[in-house]
Formats: sequence, C-alpha cells, structure tokens
Amino acid sequence: MWCILNAMIVKKTLVLISFLVLLSNVSGKETKVSTTFVIDSTYSMDTEIGEVKRRTDDIFNAVYNSNSSIVDEFIIVTFNDPATGWGVEAATLEVKTNKRDEFETSLRDVKVLGGADCPEMSLTGIELGLNTSKPHSYLYVFTDASAKDYQKYDYVKSLALKKSIQVTFLLTGQCKKDKVEEQHTVYNNLATATSGQVFHILKQEISQIIDYILVNLNNKRTTLLRKTFQDAAECEKKYNFTVDSDLWEIVIALSAPKSLIDDDLDVIGPDGSPAEIQQFVSSQNTTIVKLKGEVGEYSISVTNCADVTVHVTASTSISFQHGFSSDKPRSLDETAKKPVKDKKSYLAIVLDDKEQEVILKTVELWNIDDDFIIELPLKLIDSDQQLYITEPFSVPQQTFKIAVKGLTKSKELLTRVSPTTIEYEEEMPKEKPATVTILGAQEVIAKFGEALELKCKVGGFPQPHITWEDKYNNTMNSSINTIALDEYISTLHINNVIENTTFICKAKNFAIDFDFVIVTTNKKFTVKKYPEDVAVEIGKSVELSLKIDASPPVTIIWFQDGKEINNNENLEIKTSSGSSFLKIKNAKPGYDGKYSVKASNGDENVEYKFNVILTGAVPALIVPVKEFVQNIMDLVEGDKLFQLICIATGNPKPTLKWLFNGITIEDNERYDILYGDTLIVKDVSSKSKGTYTCKAENEYGNDTMDYEVNVHPYPPINNFPSNSPIYLVDDQTFKMPCGDDMIAINSIRWYKDGHLIGTGPLTLNNVTKANAGNYTCRISKSYASYSYHSRILVGSKVKFLTEGNTRYITFEEGAEAQLDCSATGDPTPKTKWIMNNKIIEGGSQYSFIMKNNNNIPNWKNIKCCVSNEFGTIQRDFEIVAGECLMSLEDDFTSRQPILTTGNRKRSWPVFTVSNGFLRILKHRYFTLFCPESFISHNNENYGNNITTYCVGDSMFQLEGKAVLASEITCDKNVVPLAKNFNQICRGSNTTLIGVGFDVGGSFMSVYSVCFDNFTKTPLFVVHDIHKAIANMTPIHKAQYTRGNYLTLEYEDMYDCRNQINAISSFIGKSLKSDEKCCFMRRQLVNPKDVLPGVAQVATYHYLNVVPQWSTCGSENWDEVERRVRMYTINTDDAVPMWTGATSVRNKTPAIYLKDKLNQKLQVPQYIWRVVKDQLAVIHVNVPDLTLSTASSYILCKDICNTIPWMMYEHWQDVDKGFIYCCSIEDFEKAFDYDGYRIFG
Repeated sequence: MWCILNAMIVKKTLVLISFLVLLSNVSGKETKVSTTFVIDSTYSMDTEIGEVKRRTDDIFNAVYNSNSSIVDEFIIVTFNDPATGWGVEAATLEVKTNKRDEFETSLRDVKVLGGADCPEMSLTGIELGLNTSKPHSYLYVFTDASAKDYQKYDYVKSLALKKSIQVTFLLTGQCKKDKVEEQHTVYNNLATATSGQVFHILKQEISQIIDYILVNLNNKRTTLLRKTFQDAAECEKKYNFTVDSDLWEIVIALSAPKSLIDDDLDVIGPDGSPAEIQQFVSSQNTTIVKLKGEVGEYSISVTNCADVTVHVTASTSISFQHGFSSDKPRSLDETAKKPVKDKKSYLAIVLDDKEQEVILKTVELWNIDDDFIIELPLKLIDSDQQLYITEPFSVPQQTFKIAVKGLTKSKELLTRVSPTTIEYEEEMPKEKPATVTILGAQEVIAKFGEALELKCKVGGFPQPHITWEDKYNNTMNSSINTIALDEYISTLHINNVIENTTFICKAKNFAIDFDFVIVTTNKKFTVKKYPEDVAVEIGKSVELSLKIDASPPVTIIWFQDGKEINNNENLEIKTSSGSSFLKIKNAKPGYDGKYSVKASNGDENVEYKFNVILTGAVPALIVPVKEFVQNIMDLVEGDKLFQLICIATGNPKPTLKWLFNGITIEDNERYDILYGDTLIVKDVSSKSKGTYTCKAENEYGNDTMDYEVNVHPYPPINNFPSNSPIYLVDDQTFKMPCGDDMIAINSIRWYKDGHLIGTGPLTLNNVTKANAGNYTCRISKSYASYSYHSRILVGSKVKFLTEGNTRYITFEEGAEAQLDCSATGDPTPKTKWIMNNKIIEGGSQYSFIMKNNNNIPNWKNIKCCVSNEFGTIQRDFEIVAGECLMSLEDDFTSRQPILTTGNRKRSWPVFTVSNGFLRILKHRYFTLFCPESFISHNNENYGNNITTYCVGDSMFQLEGKAVLASEITCDKNVVPLAKNFNQICRGSNTTLIGVGFDVGGSFMSVYSVCFDNFTKTPLFVVHDIHKAIANMTPIHKAQYTRGNYLTLEYEDMYDCRNQINAISSFIGKSLKSDEKCCFMRRQLVNPKDVLPGVAQVATYHYLNVVPQWSTCGSENWDEVERRVRMYTINTDDAVPMWTGATSVRNKTPAIYLKDKLNQKLQVPQYIWRVVKDQLAVIHVNVPDLTLSTASSYILCKDICNTIPWMMYEHWQDVDKGFIYCCSIEDFEKAFDYDGYRIFG
C-alpha cells in the first residue's frame, strides 16, 4: 500500500510544481481574476458578436496598458439551444487564455447557429462561466433572449455568491412571449444579488457598453452605492455615498427596461451644489457618467426612477476578501465564502492594501438596501497576511452585505463594501468528487519531541469520509470542521514529533483524492571531524579528535587494540559537547598500533579505525638541487667566482664539509663557506679546475656528491647560436648587445672567434667584411658568470636597378608584356613571381603575350618579391585596359537597362566601384535587358535584350557603333517584382518573397522578404553586402511600388498631418498640425547597400519599408547602416544581413497609422539588423522617448562597446535615436526568434 501511495505522492508533487510555476507567472502577491464573456451564439446575435470581435484589441490593451489591472485571463463561453436540432451544445467553453492571438482566434471561430425558438440556455452558459472563472471575477452576459433554464437560478446564484463574482447582463432584446415571468426576471435578480447590472441596449449600442467594461478592466473597482428603485415613491429620496482619498475614476451607471433621460440624474456634491459630471455613455435605456469628485459625501436622486438601477463604482487600490468558519481560522484558506446555517461563525477579513496605509476597526453587516444590521469589532491576528477576525457570532438569516471600516494613517475614515451579497448556504450542492488540499507549507520542519498541528481543506458532495494516515498506514486522530455544505477543514493533532515522516490527508465519496505533508524533525547526526592514520616521532606528542554535531547528544569511547582506553600518564582523553580528544604524550614503543573510536546517541552510531606509527633516526642523505647547480660546470679564466650548493637531510641533522681533489677546504682568501652548505670559489683560474666534493654525515651514516669544474681560456665555441644572425651593412656603426645594460663596465669581457678582444661595451664602427664572425660577451657578477653569443654577418640590402615600386602596362592585343625586377644585393638576391596569389616560374624578368580572352582581370595582380638576408623588396605590375566609367549619382535612373551575365542562368555582374564611379573594363562582355519594354537609343528600338561590351571611354558597343553608356535606356521605367518562393520563413503564417526582376524568364533576386500573411507586413528582409555595393544613392530616385501583396494607401499613412492623433494619444500631449516629428518610410535594405543601378530600384518596394520615427531621431540608425557598410566593404567575402521590425512589449500601447480607407498599419517598437557571426543592432522606434523610459526597452545585454567597429559614445542619445546591441543568441531569445534557426 505504501508503495502505491509513494507513486501517488510523486504524481502529486509534479502537480504541485506545475501549480507553483503557474503562480510564478503572476506578478506580486495580488489576487488575479478572470474577465469572462458568456455569449449567446444563436443566429440573432451575429451583430453583437461582431462588435465584441471588433473591440478585442481595446479589451486587451485596457489590461496590458494598466499597471493596476487585476485581470490576468480572458474566458469565452457560448450557449445555445440543443433542442432546436442544430447539433449544438447547451454551453461550450471556447477559450481560457491570457494570450491575445488565442483569444482573437477563438472569438473569430465562434459561429452563429440555431436559435429557432426564443428562450435560450443562458443560465447553463453562466454556470459554465462561473465554474471556469477565478473567484472575484467579472462575468458579462451577451444575449437577446430570456432564460429557458430559469429553474437553475437558485443554484447559479449560490455559485456566483460562493465565488464572489459580479454578473452583468447586456440585453439587446427579450422574448416577446415568455411562458413564465421568471424567464426574464432572473437576470435582474442575479445582477442584484451579485452587485452586477442589467443593461437594456440596442444591438448597435454594444460598443458603448464595452467602453464601460474597459473602465472595470483597468483597475480594481469597488461599489459605493447600488440601488434598484421599485416604485415612484422612492424618487423623492436622496441616497448618499462617500468618496475617500483612495478612490478615483468614479462612474455612475443608470440602466432600466425603459427610456431614460439624462436630466433625470441629480448629483449633489459635499458643498451642497450640483457635482460636475461628464457624459460617458448615453443610449435609450442606459446613462453612464463620470463624476469629477473631491473627497466628501455625495447624494444622488433620480427623477422618474421606477425600475431604474443606479450603480456607483470607483477605482481603488484598497479592497478586501472575506470568509466564514465555525473554528478560529489562521488564514482565508480555512474559511468559506458563505456561512453554515445554525452555527456561530468567525468572520475573517483579509485586507488588500499594498502600502498598509489602513488599519481596520470594525465590520458592519447591511441588508440588500444598505440598511444597518449589526456592527462587530475586528482584531488583527496576522499582520503579514493583513488578516482580521471577529469573535464568533450568529449570522443574520437574511441576505446581507459586508462593509469594513478603518482609519488611514492620516486618520481618514475609509469604508469598503463586499462586491456581492452573502447568504446562508441553503442550496444543496451538486454531486462533486472529493478533493484534498493541504493548508500551509507542503514541507514542515518540526521541533523534535514537540506537538504539531496540520490541516487540510476537503471539498466534495456528498460529504467525503476524511482520514489522516502516517507513512506506516496508521490512521491518526483528527477533527473535522464543516465550513460549507461541500467544504471541510480536517485538523490532525500530533502530540510528539519523534521522526521524519509523511502524513497523508485522504478523502473519499464516489471519488478518492489525497494530499500530503512531509514533516522533518530537527534530529541530526553530522560528523565534522574524525581521526585518521598518523605518524609521530619517538618522544613527541600527537592529538587526535572526533567531532559530531548530533541531537540527541552522543557518547564517545576510544579503544587501543580493541580495549577501552582510560587516562594514564601517556594517554589523556578530554570530552566536551559533541567532541572528544585523545592525546598521546611522549610517544614510545607500545603506544603504536591499531586504535578506534566509537560514537552513538541511540539513533545512530559510527566507528572510525586508524593506526599510530612511530618514526625514528634517518641517516644523512644529499639531495641533488639541479635548479641551483649542475654537476659539471664550464667556466672561463677571469670569472670573478662560482658557487656550489649542497643540501642534506637526516635525523639528527647531518654536518657538512667541502673537499677539493680530496683535500678538505677551509675558509680563506680563495674560498668562502656560507651557512655550511654553499661553497664560493673566487678568482677563477686554471688552478680552479678539478673535483669538488660535498660530504654529509651523522651518527647513522654519510653521503657524498662530486662536482666537476672545467676552466677554459675563452667561452667554448660549441655554445654559439646556429640561427638568428645579426645582419650589418658596409660602413654601418653598431653597438653590440650584451644582456643587461646596467652591469658594471669592468664586469664585461668580449671574445671574437675564441680570442679576447677587450672589456667593457663594444661598438663596431665603419663595418666591413672583417667584422663578420662569432662574438661572445662574458659577464662576471658577484654570484655567477654567464655569456651572451652573437653571430655577425656583413653584406648589403636588395635594390632594384630601375626606379619605381609599381609599374603600369597598357594592354595591347598580341603584344608581349615584359616585366623587369632586376636588382643588386649581397648576398645575391633571389626573385619570386606571384600572380593571383600563386607562385609562377621566372628569374629577374618575366614576360607573356597579352590576348583579349575576356580574362584581363587575371593579369592585374602580378608582383615580384626580391630578397636576401638583409630584406625583401616588392614591385607590383598592373595591366591597364581602357575603362567605361558610369557616375553612380548621375548616370543611373529607373530606365537604366538591367546588366546581366550568363546565358542559361542569369546573374548580376560585379564591377569595381570607386570614387563615385562604376568601372567596367574594356572588352568586358555583358547583356542589357529591358523587361516589358525595349532598349532605346536616339528613339531606335533595339529589342528587349542585347549583348554588348565596353569599348572604352564610357562607350558601349551597340550594333557596330560606339555610344555613350548613359544614353542607352529602356522605353519604360523598370519596376521591381515580388515572387512568392512558397517557403515558410518564421512560423506557419509566413512566406518568403523575393524582390527583384524577371529577366527573360529568369528571376534575378535583389533581396528576400519574410512576409506575415496575417498582418500583411514584412517581418524581416535577407540580403548580402559586399565590396561592390553602390555606397551612394542616385540623384534620380525611383518611385515606390506596392505590388500585388499590399493594399494599404501608404501615401496617406506617411503624411505627417494624418499621424497627429495617433502620436498625441501615445505620448499623452497634443501636437500642432505643423509638427515636424512623425513616422516616415524606412527602407530595411538601403539603396546604398546593393549593387549600383537597377538593383537600387528594387529597394523602393513597400515590402522593404516600415514606419520609422525618422524626422526626429534617425541619425543613429543612419550611423549604424554606415558602420555596417564600412565593416562589410573591408571584408573579403559578402556578409549576410537580416534587417527587420518587431513589436514584442505586449503591455506597451500600439501606434497605428491609418489611410483614407481606415486601414491600419501598426508601428513597430523596434527596428533591428543582425550581422552574421557579429551581433544584432536594435533601434528603439518610439516617439518622444526619454533616457529614463528608454532603459525599459532594453531586452538583452548591451554589447555595442565590445565590438571595435561599433564603439560610439552617442548610441544612447535619445534625440539621435536610441541604439543598443546584443549577442545574436540573446537577441533570438529576447525577440522570439529562438528555435527558428534563421540567423545561421
């Protein structure tokens, strides 16, 4: 049984983790609620549903643009009448979501169907909406029919009150002949019970009431007054409500099943004069106004008030939740929303006051007409929860409201009323399976040996059988408190916690459920330190220890050879709390061997075994120290000294002595002995040569080590370096290097080719061949001598026989090109020829025959490299052909023919671009093409394509004659085309579109667009930038085209005068009609970033355009494009780019540009560019941006100043356009591109 429960516990744990993850998505501790739409989906409701669809964006924006909204999910429930035979359900949950797109899709998929008879199953739909919604939610019912299932009223009302959900009806009609009165009165009754409203409106007035709903979505709302007038006698009365300093956005709503007149409403302010009100919604049966109220008491009266409902609400930051329990509750979880009949109850109040400005004093119960019933004092029992309770009291038999009263810190009286009425739980619940929830923490740490109380909340009907069990399946003593007809609190009382265990609360009726608590005691047994094998020298002492942090405390016993140790003159044990120490004093034979120590506290025990080893005498031993001295030393006569080091070990410490050729050395003018282990030999000469011996000895043995010392008349020749010589030229003056320049002059001796040539610094003057050779600099210092070796070579540098490092050779068909690189130098130089980065054969001269084979560029990169040991010189040769030059600014228009290469597969020719000109080599062949027109020169028709070549001097060959290239045009403007590649580029709703030109059936793409088929906007474009780009814009700019994929009237949208309202609404201030700052077209692919000519025309397509805050703040994006352009031009290969526009901040209000047809285009919040393998650059495309608000738009770590070519101090100047950079990986995560593998 326990194994089965164990598996169930694992499953429950996973459910708990999932629940906690969901909770982590809700900001703060504030209770979140649902906004639920219960919609009649019969045929007659088509108009109403269409209006809700139209206002979806407004509904979501009201929530996401508010910092105070408590709504975090939206629900759609539809209801219909299955009895009509249309195959429909009585009620259907369409969607439950917090995502705009899911809500829009579900609402769009709602189909109107059926409804042949008028009453509909509205209460069944409301029941499903209530069951699906969170407590304290708002539920709105849209219907034009009465309730066919009115018999459900008592249950539906009980369910709404139990969850404190306000129900509001938007009635656009009523059945003409209801069979019973309750079919239409249930709506008023349910609205009254839940403090909701009934709006009788026309179908076309739905949108106005949605405006009122939006007010309720922005903030938490509280009811100040609700009154339904029964007859005309009540019209003369005035009804009061109070406005305190925490209330704002006060709204007064009047609704009735009859016509209303705006003048029927009279509101008197605190000073006795009429209060200022502003019309909000006005229709035949509904009047809603906003009150511009100050703090104080107001009165309200309604002329012709019969059947009129007045509802006064306000936004607030202070509200409360309540609960009832016959046992004293510790939290609201231990209570129910409705009291149990015939039982005294505690009333619990949890105040929702983030700033904790209010202290509650009392709670009053009012009847449904707001008349006083009883006042009860409140006591704060948990300040963290802001939980107050009353003493147990007898709950009134009638329906009532709860009004809490308290004082702010400034002593202002504050009153808040429950959102719905409260009544006894009398309606028998529906059959409900047992559910169990542990109250409090899922894991509890209890004090060992003390009592513990655990609680679980159980739901279910009929009443489940509730038990508590421990992990051994033992049933525990517990008590049950009924807090509702289908809710119970079970309490487990544990007298004495003595172990770590799990307690399970189980409930069973027709279903079984359970939950569990893991209880951990503070029992512990932790070993902090324990003894290990130890060696101790004879006559010395050693201490061993065992340290344990344990509860209950431990007993520790030490053993030697299996026998318990008692204190004596050589063994001493000291014990304190959790620690014990064994000290072995004056170690000697008999105290070595096997030891152990045992510790136990009754629950746990440990034993550690270890050995004690005695150590003693060690004979003398010399340890080689190679890092200080070699056993063979090579010295040079005249060195100041050398030293030998000898290190010996042993016990007792050995004595040392030095011998030379077997004779003991004493301190004298020739020898120094330092610290006994270092021998210094001074004034090195041939007599210093021999064997030096170090001898170490103690009473247990001795050891020796020999050092062989060789003394040479000059540094040995085999030490000279074989590479890295120093090259000197004739007549040069050169100072010879000798290690550290700070050494004393008299410490240096110079040798050349084995002969001493001088002392001190050495300079070679007027160098000749005689100075070549091997040099040694010998340095003698106070602690050692060492040498520096140099090899000197004397010669001359390489020099061309003729002047000039670059030679130009004019191309002549069939002529021989002779390239000369003759040069002098000593040693004789060698020549290497390189063409197109490949070595070719040749001596000091190279020649070849020039032929026109369309391959002239291959001859341009020819160079020779001439070198010897003294350096290398280079000469470049360039074959110069006649060129055709076309001005990038003046010669290119939208009638310029398309230049292509290739026959079967057309491609863009890449020409050299420099100094503002396109340079086409002489005799370079290519094709001119004019789509949907013909090639024209002097009004002559040359067909739509012709093969030609550069004649030279900016002239093209045209049917046997040379004409100016700029005079060859197309008969019509060349217009770019958009071609659907039928490829998904980012999700199923996207497609990849190429923008380019149709050249004789071959599509030549300039760039590709990832197009969103739903929003009809470009997500991003893909293009390459390389060295041959135009890098400037022609004077004759092309006209923008939109093609077949786009329908918007862009000229209207990009007229600044048409944008004033949208921008003013976003920035919160009015703009003048002549305002200069607005949104303009921004090409994602700049004309400067493509090949010059017709390719630039392709960038003037609206698939390549997004709105940018351009007229005020685009300087930095211009700078971004310039820097990316320069980076790419200096790169050998083409660099892929992705440039796009995105809106990812859902809670930021959107800006829409509109055309004359009222079609909308959303302005992206960000414009970005991803440079492959480098970074992503992001521009914040928001008007009126300040530095303080700009930081909230940074979605990933800024790395601009870590990329050398992107370092710039003005990136975050909001007047020039706020820019930041991210790694590509961070960008993909922040901008929802992770997982698409787009930027590879």
